[in-house]
Amino acid sequence: MFSGRVWQGRTVRFTGFQLVHDAAAARVRAGRDRGLAILPPQWTSPVTDTRTITTARPAMNPRSSAKPITGDIRMGVYTGKHAVITGGASGLGLGIAEFLVERGARVVITGRSQERLDAAREKLGANALTVRGDVASLEDLDSLAEQVLAEFGSLDALFVNAGITRTAPLEEMTEKAYDEVFDVNVKGAYFTVQKLARLLNRGAGVVLTTSAANVMGIPTTSAYAAGKAALRSLARSFAAELTSREIRVNAISPGPIDTGVLEKEMSPEAAAEFIAQRVAENPLRRLGTPVEIATAAAFLAFDATYTTGVELAVDGGYTQL
Repeated sequence: MFSGRVWQGRTVRFTGFQLVHDAAAARVRAGRDRGLAILPPQWTSPVTDTRTITTARPAMNPRSSAKPITGDIRMGVYTGKHAVITGGASGLGLGIAEFLVERGARVVITGRSQERLDAAREKLGANALTVRGDVASLEDLDSLAEQVLAEFGSLDALFVNAGITRTAPLEEMTEKAYDEVFDVNVKGAYFTVQKLARLLNRGAGVVLTTSAANVMGIPTTSAYAAGKAALRSLARSFAAELTSREIRVNAISPGPIDTGVLEKEMSPEAAAEFIAQRVAENPLRRLGTPVEIATAAAFLAFDATYTTGVELAVDGGYTQL
């Protein structure tokens, strides 16, 4: 049981990374730079960033060299917003929760491990609430919906992120493992949206977490990849059904992301080898970071107000080039 608008009248979004030389940054701060296609001529609103921004060079390090911008550039942009993040106690979900809370949102995160939820709650602070439960259980989802209703009343964003990975060659995949993947990754996602849809405000955003695996045909990932491909399809179907309420439904497709989990599940040597392989096959020659996923997910949920039914690949070009 479960126990911004960034151009018009606010700030310029740099998507969290070092983009321009110091001189260009000065022009951006003055609101005169048109070269970045960030501030079109008709959107001449104030720019609030006052810090120096430098150019990111091509990254060859396996760990990302695209350092997130910190400070007050976006602080408060999501003040008054309410969001639910399933699978928000660790990994990409926790990264999304941290990104939103730092910018003023209140969030509910869910997970099956009370220990991880407690650790996440301590890290995120008072603007985060934790709800323990299993997305594969409709009873748990009903309980989640009631708790969100009682605490928030309504939602501005829903991040359907909870998922598990079970890999095995075709001949070794068991019925139990197959069912577990689909119960959590597909059934759980479907009924999460169903149970919480009634709480979504008009114009709210829903973001489903898919995977680069759903389009790549990677050995040993057949069940996992099929489940993520199902989510891609659901994003379209849900988007079509919720247009009458102006609710947008999109998917984010991460590539290899450095969440730190590899070192916990593999030996240092095995983790290093795995990372080296992923880096070698990635056009940007590095892993992504959780903040890069969070930036893109928040964009789809709040800022992409004329976008619905799409899947945004955030994978360093892995599925595109």
